[in-house]
Amino acid sequence: MTTALIALTVCGLVLLVSAVQRVAGFGFGLVMAPFLVVLLDPHEGVMLANLLSLVPPLFIMWELRSHIEWRKFFWLSLGGLAIMMPAAWVSVQAPAGPLYIVVGAVVLAGLVTSSLFAGRVHVDGAALQTATGVTAGAGAVIAGVAAPPLTIYGMLSRWPLLPMIATMQPLWVVIAAASVGSKWYLGDGVVPGLPWWGWLGALLAIPLGIWIGRLIQNAVDARVVSRFVVGLAVAGALLALITGVRMTFF
Repeated sequence: MTTALIALTVCGLVLLVSAVQRVAGFGFGLVMAPFLVVLLDPHEGVMLANLLSLVPPLFIMWELRSHIEWRKFFWLSLGGLAIMMPAAWVSVQAPAGPLYIVVGAVVLAGLVTSSLFAGRVHVDGAALQTATGVTAGAGAVIAGVAAPPLTIYGMLSRWPLLPMIATMQPLWVVIAAASVGSKWYLGDGVVPGLPWWGWLGALLAIPLGIWIGRLIQNAVDARVVSRFVVGLAVAGALLALITGVRMTFF
């Protein structure tokens, strides 16, 4: 695939996932990362997903600032920051394929487990929030996918949709920035060589996608959005697993 075609594909993906981010509260890395590691290579794909993931939450966070639950944000981000440097070191040293397999398998197992207990178990607290942040931070720096652990936490804690969407936005900023910074510090900051218009197009696609997502959200029932969120988490985990198998065995 040519550089120009890759850049156009990236712009299209950014438009799509920016709309998803506005509707569901996450989805940027979840949808972007598995495709980007196929288009590029694992290190460049994850780095690009982390870099672009910094931007959409800044738009959405300001819009939903009154709904942010800062106490939950504190414990979630604390866990994410605590694991970031060790996870970045693992991602630099270990083969990428097996890491993707582990991430995909763990996420799928977590989603199945949480689905079995959804509606039957109601757990929450600082310990669970910190553990969720740890798994989300590790997923972000290793595979560019941080959302599935938050989906599991949302199901177990019965987190209402609007506060969940709002609180996730500053969390994504912290996790994405820490992921990029830790990889730069360890000397693994590989930025894809997209043409200038590819970067510009991707940045312009973000507010356009958020605007489209806002229109969609006004017409969609909250229960449909919740199912969509879980479906995205499953899709991202399967794509990570398939990518890992492809990289390891083929």
